[in-house]
Amino acid sequence: MAVKIRSRHLLNAARPWRRPILRLIGVALVFLMMWLAFETGRFRAGYDSVGADHRVSTVQEEMRLLQKKMSALRAENAELVSDNVIDSQAYKDVTQKLNQLNEEMLELKKELIFYRSILNPEEHEPGLRIQGVELLPTSKANTWRYKLVLMQRPSNDRMVSGRVDFVLKGKQGGRVIELVRPVLKLDSSSVMSFSFKYFETLEGQFQMPTDFVPATLIVKVAPEGSWVQALEQRFAWNSLVGGKDNVGK
Repeated sequence: MAVKIRSRHLLNAARPWRRPILRLIGVALVFLMMWLAFETGRFRAGYDSVGADHRVSTVQEEMRLLQKKMSALRAENAELVSDNVIDSQAYKDVTQKLNQLNEEMLELKKELIFYRSILNPEEHEPGLRIQGVELLPTSKANTWRYKLVLMQRPSNDRMVSGRVDFVLKGKQGGRVIELVRPVLKLDSSSVMSFSFKYFETLEGQFQMPTDFVPATLIVKVAPEGSWVQALEQRFAWNSLVGGKDNVGK
């Protein structure tokens, strides 16, 4: 036994560099495990910084390619205008493509701002906020699909939970009224509750009475607990739908 102990001491003495290296490896493993636990927690809470970083890079590349296409179309457009005989159909097609690319570029810019706000939460005040609201027509008359994005910059790394409610203000039979549930019919797939640490997207659809003319969408966010304030924000209907009508297809 004494021989074994002595040989171990001799081995350690012959390799004095092993102990500090093992310590460094141990410290590195601890930090790696802490980082993995941190990222896993953020991912489960609806926030993946690696995914957000990747999406920012993807959006930037898509914007670069769109810009290249737009430059080529502008050059083609200028060539058509400078010709003695203008092909009206070709000019119309190029102009239409340019308008479509401009819309795509605008959407990509909005998405880029969104993901950058996730990656740089210190740019915003602490607390809960409505990041965006989108309304899209469906195949059913007077039925709209909604997409609501909620975000927060947590001041103490806490989850926020609660419920969202919609109120539609407009006219019916010449009178100004407000539609609330159950008159404002939501389908069974609609999500109105939330629980997140960084952001969450709520989606669903609602149906209005046929003779109702909407003017304002009021979004009410009621979080649980007294440490975060409730929200109520108004959106002009026309600014949300962008001139899109829905009278059924």
